[in-house]
Amino acid sequence: MVNDADRADLVLELSVAPSMVIGYAWVFGCDVRRVLKGRCTTTEFDLTVLGPDAAVAETLRTKGRSDVVEAGFRKHRTGERRRRMPITGFVDDDHTSWKLVYLR
Repeated sequence: MVNDADRADLVLELSVAPSMVIGYAWVFGCDVRRVLKGRCTTTEFDLTVLGPDAAVAETLRTKGRSDVVEAGFRKHRTGERRRRMPITGFVDDDHTSWKLVYLR
């Protein structure tokens, strides 16, 4: 059986706070507490959550800044020009986009 972390290239412990709503998504400010799998030098980022992933946004909205969530991401693309992409995920400081594959 494949567990959630096996599907992810990058697993992070995050503290999350709602930031804003844009036309197609919710945006959450994230602070990286710990890297559990993979390599990530980005310490904070905006996580974009698209409309079809409303259940993820609802889960994140219930968390306080002191709560920690575990999030797994799969590498999406390199060389991104924008910080917010039309995926549920984020763009790191190296301009690589990461798509969310699980949240717990």
